Amino acid sequence: SLFNVNYDTMRTVRYDTVITWNYDTVRTDTAYTMFEDDTMYTVMTDTMYYDTTFIQHGYDATSLYSFGNIHGEGPGIAGWGGSQLKWTQEIFDLSAYTSSDTAVKIRFDFAADLGFATPDDPSMFGWQIDNIEIKSESMTYFSNYGEDQDLMAMSFGRASGGSQWHVAEIQNPLPAFGPSFVPSPTHSATVQTGGEFYDPDTTYNRWLDNVYYTDEVISLPDTTPIYMDFKMLPDFADPDAFPEVDFYWPVIRPVDSTAWEAVWITPEGTYYVFSFGFDQWIEFAWLYEGVFNSSPLILDRFKGQDVQVGIRFASDGDAPIGSGLLVDDMVVFSPIKDIAAPENLVATPSPQDTSVVLTWDYADSISHYFVFRQGPGDAAPFNIGVAQDSGVYRDKGENVKYYRDYLYFVLAGAEYEGVSGASNAVSTTIYPDGIGEFGFNDGERDDYLPLDQQKFVAVKFTPEAYPITFQTIKVNLDTSEIIGVAGKFSVFDTDEFGRPNEEIEFTFASGLADGNNIVEFRNPVTIDSGRSFFVGYSRFLTSPYMGVDKDDPIDGNTYIETDYGWVTSVELDAMINVFMDTSETIDPTAITENESAIPDKFVLKDNYPNPFNPITTIEFNVPKKAVGSDVSLAVYNVLGQKVATLFDQQTKAGWHKVNWNGQNDFGTQVSSGFYIYQLRGKGITINKRMLLIK
Repeated sequence: SLFNVNYDTMRTVRYDTVITWNYDTVRTDTAYTMFEDDTMYTVMTDTMYYDTTFIQHGYDATSLYSFGNIHGEGPGIAGWGGSQLKWTQEIFDLSAYTSSDTAVKIRFDFAADLGFATPDDPSMFGWQIDNIEIKSESMTYFSNYGEDQDLMAMSFGRASGGSQWHVAEIQNPLPAFGPSFVPSPTHSATVQTGGEFYDPDTTYNRWLDNVYYTDEVISLPDTTPIYMDFKMLPDFADPDAFPEVDFYWPVIRPVDSTAWEAVWITPEGTYYVFSFGFDQWIEFAWLYEGVFNSSPLILDRFKGQDVQVGIRFASDGDAPIGSGLLVDDMVVFSPIKDIAAPENLVATPSPQDTSVVLTWDYADSISHYFVFRQGPGDAAPFNIGVAQDSGVYRDKGENVKYYRDYLYFVLAGAEYEGVSGASNAVSTTIYPDGIGEFGFNDGERDDYLPLDQQKFVAVKFTPEAYPITFQTIKVNLDTSEIIGVAGKFSVFDTDEFGRPNEEIEFTFASGLADGNNIVEFRNPVTIDSGRSFFVGYSRFLTSPYMGVDKDDPIDGNTYIETDYGWVTSVELDAMINVFMDTSETIDPTAITENESAIPDKFVLKDNYPNPFNPITTIEFNVPKKAVGSDVSLAVYNVLGQKVATLFDQQTKAGWHKVNWNGQNDFGTQVSSGFYIYQLRGKGITINKRMLLIK
């Protein structure tokens, strides 16, 4: 149809303008109305009929607040603003993006600002797109009129903040958690703003969701297992609750697929993402409890396929904290080589610095030995370090503590090729100089004593020289019948008949487990004259039973409380040992230069285990000078916000022990990451760091 517009139309337009449009021969009842706006012409029907057209070249906004400010992309992001309730046609010139060897993707982004949304006006529906055509005057290269074919819609729950992955030079080497975690120099992949050099003072964009992946295709073997691993430094923090946090996760895709999927998935089909930072280089598999030459990133389900692997990083709308994520030394491996296990492992404790020196037979053909340790509270042995080209390893003093039992074994292997079985296992306990362990059992539990609740079993000790001091004991408990975690421990003087008499010290201990337990009394106990003393254990309703030794000889030093008084056992020895400090005895051979085992100052020990999940133990000492003053122990996040108060009261002098289960003061489980625990007392503040892993 042809329509001649003259001066008396709805709005004044240029005279003799000619407008054409496709006339609807089917809908003859449609009335057409025309008006002009800045020389752009609209032909509209009085119904919202789909093929009415509005020819518009370009956007109605040159710099949108939603993209630029809310989603952090900066000024100059053009687009449409406001609402349009009739179907319109948009035409864009793509000739600037064409070349004979370049493929392109067309993407449609929808962004929101701080204005109205569907909670304000439920009638709003977002954005609808239809009838997509990419064509020249002579050819149509792509078209879709509402079909699913060749179209993909994605919603990641966050807007696009650009892609900031790039390889940057690390000019100043960043710290590593251990020698085996140092990445290869001199470059690393990083997701941060900036250019060819990594800058620790530069951060990353909000609203990122990007993958950094291998350019080359990896042909996976048909054999299994197949693992993925990499070194990383996730230098970021987000105090919010998941999923409104920044996080990353390893991904994989077969070459015949366009979709990235998570590598670490659960049997239920969900997958893991990781939302906490770390201030040193670390190996992913080691951090997440991967045994050497294995990894929780298992690629077995893709065996025999050609794949690409990568790391996906996503940030939310909060202002970023930290410089982002660095990734280096990514490897895909299948360790199937047979290697002989190490032999003749020996553990030698060093009381002076509370370290343990491990030695074994070294073989020239082995370049890496991996040392495993299991200590109190550890659910299983874990890799504590690597000895390269050596048969010696020192477990440093900050990792081990006095009086506690540690089990060690060593694996041999070629990294990413194969690993041996375990060496012989050895156990050891470190005692301070001048302190010895005394007891009347052979260390092997033969049975348990089914003691009634609120009744004591006690072991009698008679020193050979005086004075002696002790505060720490070792008890063996049995939880096979009653799974309890608490009990009472007491020290008794003797009466005139040599039986337990007056209680002179006690403590209530929690966190008791099957096997040996280390228990510390509230205050040191000094026996300064020629007399015996007793150390006893009393059960609650759900306390574990006392472990006993029934092998000969039976020493007759175990006393059991009954309704009729104390009786001496001739059938068993209760497994209670005492760590006695003999450094002040009058026997010159027992005197050493060792400092007191109970320091007269504030002490905050390293928590154990660390990293931990779900419970860790923190020990601290209060000196005599602080008795009657306020003492507190609290947990803070990396932003300095208090998370939990573990101890806050006036207390007695001596050692104290508390547990933290990873919950805040409101009983809510906190997220994985670093936390600071702080001891505050009379004139002091001591901070230490711990790592919660889930």
